[in-house]
Amino acid sequence: MNLGLTPASRTRQVLSLAVLAMVLSLIALALLSCGRQPDLSAEDVREVTFTDLSSGKSWSASEAEVQAVVESYSNARDLSDDFGTTPPARIDVSLESGETLGISGGGETFQTVSIGEKQYNIESPELHRMLQDAAGLDYPP
Repeated sequence: MNLGLTPASRTRQVLSLAVLAMVLSLIALALLSCGRQPDLSAEDVREVTFTDLSSGKSWSASEAEVQAVVESYSNARDLSDDFGTTPPARIDVSLESGETLGISGGGETFQTVSIGEKQYNIESPELHRMLQDAAGLDYPP
């Protein structure tokens, strides 16, 4: 059955569909790469530092605070990467690998995680409270 398509127009249709499939695949890959933040375990952590960004004051976390950061981070909910605000506080997690995992937040209920060139948004009520404490902000019970 010939639908009135010439071999040249059939070739253009096939190429158009191939290009469309490739573009959709690249978009899907890009969206999926924004996903889950890197895993974090207590064994990965060398040191945790809290910083109040408005005053510049920093201090090292206690062992209990390190454990709380690791647990809260691990239980955080993934968010899309379209959130944004200027955070009042930051938690820097120095890893045994030499990298630093940064957790910024405290103003809104979500946190921005950065490691190397990558950035992720997560939401953890516990990390929110820790960051608000670090910034000296009040929060609802």
